[in-house]
Amino acid sequence: MTVSAPARALVRRPGLWAAAGVGVAVVLLMAVEMMAGALFLGPERVWQGLTGTDPLARQLVVELRLPRALLAVLVGASLGAAGALLQGATRNPLADSHLLGVSGGAAVVGAALLAWHPTAEPPVAMVLAALGALAGSAPLVALAGRGLLSAAGMALVGVGLGYLWAVVALALVTSAGLLASPSLSFLGGSLSGRSWDDLRWLAAFAGAAVLPAAALVRPLDALALGDEVARSLGARPALARAAAAMAAALLVGPAVWAAGMVPLVGLACAQGARQLWGHDHRLLLPGAAALGAALVLAADVAARSFLRGTELPLGVVTACVGVPVLVAVAWRASWRALY
Repeated sequence: MTVSAPARALVRRPGLWAAAGVGVAVVLLMAVEMMAGALFLGPERVWQGLTGTDPLARQLVVELRLPRALLAVLVGASLGAAGALLQGATRNPLADSHLLGVSGGAAVVGAALLAWHPTAEPPVAMVLAALGALAGSAPLVALAGRGLLSAAGMALVGVGLGYLWAVVALALVTSAGLLASPSLSFLGGSLSGRSWDDLRWLAAFAGAAVLPAAALVRPLDALALGDEVARSLGARPALARAAAAMAAALLVGPAVWAAGMVPLVGLACAQGARQLWGHDHRLLLPGAAALGAALVLAADVAARSFLRGTELPLGVVTACVGVPVLVAVAWRASWRALY
């Protein structure tokens, strides 16, 4: 039996198989997400809920679980793509929205809104969260752009900034007497209680970040070769870094408002995308977004299913995935520096 040339080419492209596998995983995880919960629904009842033939199943699936599943996809995709943008802009494999203070700046804004204006409309809250994300990461991105920090130094300063913003956010909610379920869910990460309205606005902000991210593909590829080479290729490194930081803030701020603090998704998914699809940002950005969608979906299913009768913070589950990746990347970078 002979194999056609296109078929042989497809076999030689493991990235295509990986993309198909991630796509299938996202679809299957969405199905599991709609089945999981305090009241388990089998596949047949989920279908009845989607088609409207079972009123109770429809209430659970269409009004609660489907928007939650889609929100997990958007949050994960936003954080994954932001991680790839920040790693490309800083040329640092340890870069992540949580480690660079981007998520922390958004969390401070979110905590302030919970304390002083809990009825803020989603578009206003998400715009403010995006501005907070940009402000939270500005000091570190500026230092990294000037080459004043090594990869390890950036990680250390970023962890310090992350702790600072986390303490400020916690101080805001405690000073307002908000140590209750909504505020703790925000600080630990959770997708519960969100509606179709939150989903629509998050989709609008994520869509608005697509064009700037696409425009950054060539500059980020050039930055990977070093600033001098990038300038010789016509790129402007400082402008590219500023644009990448703004695009990342536009992705991360609304995602943090919608899901709270969900750490290390960008780090894990950007590194995973590099292993699967290489360093070309045309593939790296959508690949990291797809892996982020799968990771947050899987984490939310685990958070809802691990302990019967209660729901773990989403950030706990993503940290269990992200921390080993962080350690592995830091170990590999240190090994290369030594040898």
